Amino acid sequence: MTLGSWKNGMSFINDVITADGQKQHIVWKARFDGRFYPVTGNPRADEMSLQRTGPRQVVQTNRLKGSVVNVAESEFSEDGKTWTQILKVPSEGSFVQRARFIRTRR
Repeated sequence: MTLGSWKNGMSFINDVITADGQKQHIVWKARFDGRFYPVTGNPRADEMSLQRTGPRQVVQTNRLKGSVVNVAESEFSEDGKTWTQILKVPSEGSFVQRARFIRTRR
């Protein structure tokens, strides 16, 4: 996985092998402007938006065919080595926490 800065936003590249052995090459680039940008290689999202909510906090909204499929609230550590993400999915008109991810770079 590669996460980087891009034109007042972020870029993301991730190569995944799913549990059933399928390969996915997921790529997106988006600015922190709340607009939707294309996602390639992800069967669960075809566009996403980013909004900066604090100095190290970002909210990412993912859509598939125009419908929101999840919202990811991310926080990056001050040293840039830890990325904590809470993934929320729609449920009966609101969002519920589905997962929490912590990724650490050495």
